[in-house]
Amino acid sequence: MAYGARCRDRCTFIRDRGRLDECPGQEILAGLNKVTVITLIDQANRTLYYHTELAVVHHTIRGKLSSVEFRDLLTKGAECLEKNRAVKWLSDDTKNGPISPEDSTWGEVVWGTRVLRAGFRFWAIVVPASAVGSLQMRRFANTYRDRHVTVEIFADPTQALSWLENMH
Repeated sequence: MAYGARCRDRCTFIRDRGRLDECPGQEILAGLNKVTVITLIDQANRTLYYHTELAVVHHTIRGKLSSVEFRDLLTKGAECLEKNRAVKWLSDDTKNGPISPEDSTWGEVVWGTRVLRAGFRFWAIVVPASAVGSLQMRRFANTYRDRHVTVEIFADPTQALSWLENMH
């Protein structure tokens, strides 16, 4: 398994210098350590995880979200960020499309204000495959850079998680 890979029991593993670890599924993973992942939302079109050892809030959008689902996802993520005093967020928006103007404004005003107040500092974004969605997320990235958040754009969530692991 590669860095950030998941076993069949959905455990996440990260590199460690020469250690062997086993996941609950009895898969031996050379050179990888288990990272506890708390699942906050697990639905067909969206997931929300908290990587405890890395202090990373991590959402994945796997399909079209209603406005209620979108706002619920970000609200629960903000609650997790606040509760755990985390400062890192991974947005895997590969399968996300454009966000409505209303949700975009809500995200910048309500969610953005809340997470910045909580100490949000590092954001890894896996941009949508759609051109419009990708442009929109790149615009959001620039907005948050202007708000003193370190933001990087990725094509792969594993690379994004690796980058976040190294941010302090």
